[in-house]
Amino acid sequence: MSLSATQHQINSTIGIHTFPRKITAMFTMETIPKIGGIFLAFVVIFASAQLEAIVEPGIPLEQEVVIDSGSPTNWGEWFAFENCPPNTFVFGMQQKNHGEQGAFGEDTALNGVTFFCGPFEASVENLTVVKAFEDGNGTEPIVHTAITSQFHDWGSWGKTSNCSKYEIATGFQMRFEPSGGWFVDDTAANNLRLYCNGRKFEYLEGDGTSWGGWAQGQWCPAKMAMCGISTQVYYSSGTDDETAMDGLRAKCCDIPNPAAICIPTDQWDLVIECDNLEAISPTTCTYSKKVGTSNYTSTSENHWDILNTYTELGFGIGGAAGPLLLNFHSNLNISTSTGYDWKTSSTEMWNEEITTTVTFEVPARVRSELFQIFGHCGIYGARATRFKKVDTEADGTGFLKQVVSYFDA
Repeated sequence: MSLSATQHQINSTIGIHTFPRKITAMFTMETIPKIGGIFLAFVVIFASAQLEAIVEPGIPLEQEVVIDSGSPTNWGEWFAFENCPPNTFVFGMQQKNHGEQGAFGEDTALNGVTFFCGPFEASVENLTVVKAFEDGNGTEPIVHTAITSQFHDWGSWGKTSNCSKYEIATGFQMRFEPSGGWFVDDTAANNLRLYCNGRKFEYLEGDGTSWGGWAQGQWCPAKMAMCGISTQVYYSSGTDDETAMDGLRAKCCDIPNPAAICIPTDQWDLVIECDNLEAISPTTCTYSKKVGTSNYTSTSENHWDILNTYTELGFGIGGAAGPLLLNFHSNLNISTSTGYDWKTSSTEMWNEEITTTVTFEVPARVRSELFQIFGHCGIYGARATRFKKVDTEADGTGFLKQVVSYFDA
């Protein structure tokens, strides 16, 4: 028999439990002294055995990083992980909810959770949009896989909640109703929040019930995102209290480093043009010399969305240097477009970009153009110490000639 919503708040000190489901909850410090000798010994032994069975998980944790909801009840069996396909991550969820059943019904609250997985790629040019199926507008591919682990039979699947475009799930938080003791219809897990892109103060909240309170949030480490689900579900013997879902574990997988998987290109980038062709005296020109690695600037809205996403996920310039260097060395080597040998690039180039002010003199009747080797790879740009100077000179007879020189600075 189930109780009303207000009775969910009844304190366990009433001393009566509707069903003998949780043997550890039946005997408190107040009740044990009232039980006679031999029977007391039997109860203690039986309770210890039951406690061991409840605490021991149904399956061992995988070797990957796993975050656990931290259920205060810990009833039921842990079921096997169901994982996202390779190179995809959780970006949305849906809950199986069983609402309040009234005074004579069996309340079980949250019965199951489905996570939706989708691809996430670092290359802006080849990006597959992570998008929920109900948000499709017909112009972008809609890719998702549903994973659930195990769920119970009561209730129905509710609304879907999804991270925003170009975002993936990195944490979750569960709402639990702790054991109410005797004569209380327990529900255990009630609701779920999903956190996206490493943010800890913004979340998607499911449409579950509101008994109990929110447990501590659980987050994947930086540069990782959720990629698998395991649920703890309690199945009764038919005579005791049903609670259905009691806990959730999420597996965290490494997000591919955008510096390692982007596609590198390079070019001679114009730094400054100083035109003194019509003058009869020298002039001085000034420019900002930039050398090093930085976030690539672009007018593309998609580019900025991806850059913000990777920044929130923990990918900064500092961690890009090594992977970028190897990427450029392996894939460009001696560039066919610029002739630059990337294996000769200086250490300075793979540090965070530094800007210095440089002045140089341009003689009369000369136009100087200064170019710099610039490498582009996804959300990153890298400026080398190699420069090319093109001087166009007027020879006094109406003809122009060009002198090209290269230098490192």
